[in-house]
Amino acid sequence: MEITIAILGSSVLATIISGVFQIINSKKNKTTKLENGMSLLLLSAIKSDGKQMIEQGKASKNDYDAFCAEYEAYKSLGGDGWADGIKQKVDMLERYLDD
Repeated sequence: MEITIAILGSSVLATIISGVFQIINSKKNKTTKLENGMSLLLLSAIKSDGKQMIEQGKASKNDYDAFCAEYEAYKSLGGDGWADGIKQKVDMLERYLDD
């Protein structure tokens, strides 16, 4: 009887543990998809904002600060080198104070 209870108890415990790991992995996958989406949106904003400032040949302090915040958020989400070239060009631009 005790052996039966021990066997059943271990399989129940294993099922519970397995279920917990499935829930954790499911949440992790959703987060990863959300992070990937955010990363793509940030990259798009970096390209657009960076292109605009590069074409102007200068950047306001506020625009530059916002651009840097986008870039840092992108990198913190694991963004690769796609935005690095744009960031280097924008960093070299003349900056001016906003009115």
